[in-house]
Amino acid sequence: MSDFSIESLGKTPFFLDEFLVDAQRNTLSVNDSVQTVEPKVMQVLLVLAANNGNVVSQEALYAEVWPNSVFSPGSIRRVITILRKVLSKDNQELIKTFPKKGYSLNAKIRLENHTKTSFKKRACWALSIIPIIVLLFAFTVTTETDSTFTVHEATPITSTEALEFNAKISPDGAMVAFLRIAETGEGNRALWVKDIATDEEQLIVDGNVLEFDWSTEADALAFTIFSNKSEQIQTVNLNTLNIYNSIASFVNEKRISSMHWGRDNNIYTLTKENGLVSLMAINLNSGKKSKIKDFDETFVPYEINFHKVQNKLALAGFDQDGVSKIFSLSLSSDVEALSEIIALNKNRYFLAWHPNGEAMVISDGRLLSKVWMDGSSSRINYDSYDFVQHPQFTPSGDQILFSLAKIDTDIEQMSLTSNDQVTKLVNSNTVDREPSLSPDKSKLAFISQRKGFPQVYVLDLNTQEIQLVYENKERLLGVSRPVWNANNNRLGFSNYDFPIIISAENDKYSVKQLTAPHGVLVDFYPNNEKVLTLARKSNQLSTIDLATEKTLNQRTLNASNAIVDADGQVCFVQANKLQCFQNDTEFEVLDLQGHVLSWVKIGTELLFTLQADEGNSLVVVDLKSKSIKAEYGIPGFVTKVTAIKDGKIIYESQNKQKDIVLLKS
Repeated sequence: MSDFSIESLGKTPFFLDEFLVDAQRNTLSVNDSVQTVEPKVMQVLLVLAANNGNVVSQEALYAEVWPNSVFSPGSIRRVITILRKVLSKDNQELIKTFPKKGYSLNAKIRLENHTKTSFKKRACWALSIIPIIVLLFAFTVTTETDSTFTVHEATPITSTEALEFNAKISPDGAMVAFLRIAETGEGNRALWVKDIATDEEQLIVDGNVLEFDWSTEADALAFTIFSNKSEQIQTVNLNTLNIYNSIASFVNEKRISSMHWGRDNNIYTLTKENGLVSLMAINLNSGKKSKIKDFDETFVPYEINFHKVQNKLALAGFDQDGVSKIFSLSLSSDVEALSEIIALNKNRYFLAWHPNGEAMVISDGRLLSKVWMDGSSSRINYDSYDFVQHPQFTPSGDQILFSLAKIDTDIEQMSLTSNDQVTKLVNSNTVDREPSLSPDKSKLAFISQRKGFPQVYVLDLNTQEIQLVYENKERLLGVSRPVWNANNNRLGFSNYDFPIIISAENDKYSVKQLTAPHGVLVDFYPNNEKVLTLARKSNQLSTIDLATEKTLNQRTLNASNAIVDADGQVCFVQANKLQCFQNDTEFEVLDLQGHVLSWVKIGTELLFTLQADEGNSLVVVDLKSKSIKAEYGIPGFVTKVTAIKDGKIIYESQNKQKDIVLLKS
């Protein structure tokens, strides 16, 4: 048993073998390096250290670190995996697993002042930060860490059991605004404001807020909600909490990026209409909308960030080769010229200006990096198994605020006649998603992030063997749902608009990637020599010949998915109706009589998950006749049925945690 309590270890730095643990800073130091971990990871380590040499059950760990929450062993296993990576030493595991019992830590523990380690050496540790290598992501521009922003401490701004995300710090740095959803994951996306100094929180808008931003004086917030079949912009005065309704709305165009409140009382955002992406300004005084710039296929932006003092924008988008680039655009000039800052890779990025306007922080959802105006860049020493979203500098420039999303998605099956008969088909304690059942119902393809980035696996449902079929050596994050051909011997999907074909022969798989970004591969044609792709940036639906890569047919389609039936007709869903093309003419074939949450093609059937007042419903449609074969009631938490096999539905089950974290340099 340890001689120290959780409380004492949390207040004073201590040694765990050769690792110096500082719980208040959430850091572990060894051999002239400092590694920053998440607060929950540190709390689990403290519980194990206080019980050094003894077995601590999963239930006891969870009760200590996640009080008042429903027990989730997946959260424990994820944290133990991180700790083992951080504490690895000469192939020895300091943390041991005792099956069906729990975990134990076996190490020598002593307080820092019990050692002769010099102040000079500790100072060296504190100044020489090396990132936690929990993921081996490669940022294609640089592998060096940033010496101008070195993380010494990670502090949670919010850590409740609710989902808290999309945080934005006020221009004066005093407050953080964020969205919060109840612990159940249901209900409104309420807008809250938190005072950083006092920790006091205030509910500002209890509606379903989609996006928001601060005024330049930090005395008001502009936000959007969905009402009257359109997204509407409103403002709220933080002194009086008076809400000014319907200043402007997005009717024909769709907002596709964050929005930013400029000093000229304009809201800036990206919109998309008829496949065309535009930079839009909406004046909050008059409600007038003005297009600042339209974009063609040479550069299609997907995110922006506004510098409120220097009146300039940063835009991240894809070029015609599918590569992410960042440009700057001055709004103080009449010239609409973009200035390229940096070319990255094929991932999507969040971005935000540094207060000095000479640099910005970016994230692909995993890594944080700093980019300068001359195109140079460097890594920031904070890595995570979880998703880093919406990073931004505080006004002082020495701290970074972001949202941290922890997601565990499993693939489950459940009986259509008894909702309590649930079996996990795939559970890697990370994200396993987009299951796709082969037409002969013998194999299940799926995407898994068990190695920290999306890869495609195939589960043999007869032998329960899992095989990796797409390694994703570039570690890009844009892998789309895999689809099977009719002969069960090919898989198709895309990685950021580049179609990929997996061919199977005698349980051996070969990989072919097409050379051009045709779009997301959504289906095979019956002859297996053509595929259907949908380019989300341009809404272009294309038929591609696999042998020549030539585009045989192309049309504009404003839909998120499409399939090919047995006769080669293309079908899709719009306005909750199944529609198909015949001789290039759209015609309605089936009114689904409900709100479509999701739909997939499996062999000769279409599966529609519909929203219902109590629970949801599953509608099975025969692909040839386009008629309803069966309809079932399913639980409300099932929002995407991906297959039916032996009277059981296959679907995704998800556990989310979202918190807001502040990194201090």
